[in-house]
Amino acid sequence: MALKSRGCYKNCSFCSVRAFYSTSDGRSLRLRSNKNVIDEIENIVNLYSINEIIFVDDVFIGPGKKNKERINQFAEELNNRGLKFIFTMAERVDNISYDVLSVLKDVGLRQVFLGLESGNQEILNYFDKDITLVQTEKAIEILNELGIDTEVSFITFTPDCTLNQIEQNLDFFMRIGVNILQGLLNRLQCFGGTKIYEQLQRQGRLQGEFPFFSYSNKADVRVDFFYNIAKETLGGFLSISYEIKRIRRKIRKKMFEIEQNKDYIQLQKAVPLKSEFNNVIKTIMIEAGEAYKNLLEFSKGNYNSSKIEIERFKSKFSDDTTRLCQGWFNMIKFYENFRFNLELAKGSEEYEEQHANKYGII
Repeated sequence: MALKSRGCYKNCSFCSVRAFYSTSDGRSLRLRSNKNVIDEIENIVNLYSINEIIFVDDVFIGPGKKNKERINQFAEELNNRGLKFIFTMAERVDNISYDVLSVLKDVGLRQVFLGLESGNQEILNYFDKDITLVQTEKAIEILNELGIDTEVSFITFTPDCTLNQIEQNLDFFMRIGVNILQGLLNRLQCFGGTKIYEQLQRQGRLQGEFPFFSYSNKADVRVDFFYNIAKETLGGFLSISYEIKRIRRKIRKKMFEIEQNKDYIQLQKAVPLKSEFNNVIKTIMIEAGEAYKNLLEFSKGNYNSSKIEIERFKSKFSDDTTRLCQGWFNMIKFYENFRFNLELAKGSEEYEEQHANKYGII
């Protein structure tokens, strides 16, 4: 892992980063020089033969023309020094642009982490994110067009959200085609010094002790009912999400290796295989979304049901989701060994015939 900067220039109401760095003198976002960062990268690449770096900056690119120029200079210096590695960065959706991402992809960028936070504009405003859903959609479109993997985070449960807002949230993320599994159970955490923490403290709604503060939902009492069932029955969704991320990483690294070796025959095989894996992920997300909506519908109309009825539903729903997860695991298992898949594809007449006309590469 590496850092080009520390802190953030925004002030999201839930985030501890700005609250923490604002306690000291100076700017809340502090940048290292390109030379300083690249000297460190060159040292660890040469000393330890590192070929993958995760930049953990909260903001990698930043806003405005000046920061775009810094990124161009950063990429140019990497090229001048002949440094070749694959890397991941985090960024806000309003700083994603095709021209900047193209430059970064040329020097190894293969994954971007985006804090989308919500698919509901009202909740985005409550978070003080200072972004729109249109900007989110545009960022995802750019990353998809460039073939850069996207990992996202979002907060499903907030102190005053409603079941309708949760459903809108789900519908939006389903529509833009991101991995929803890890965020479906995400519940807003209250960090000291943040705007939301102070608001809940004034209202006397904070529960528990530091650092595990919690709260109850006052806007829609069905939300906590829904959350508790989801927490008990959807744990397998997280396991599948981690499997997807793990295999995606293996595919990224293998494809980067093929690119660096200029093995164009293997690359021609790898591209459609990666596309097939992405289609498998889309299928999983559709089925996960449908299951989640079934739980939402139950929570809307059965909040006051008897304990026996609720337990009966939970048992069946848990069994159904367990079967779903096993099916998903089997679907993605084939892609576990990407090298094997490439060799299999290379020697398969059926594969040759299937993809020759579609991709024009054989």
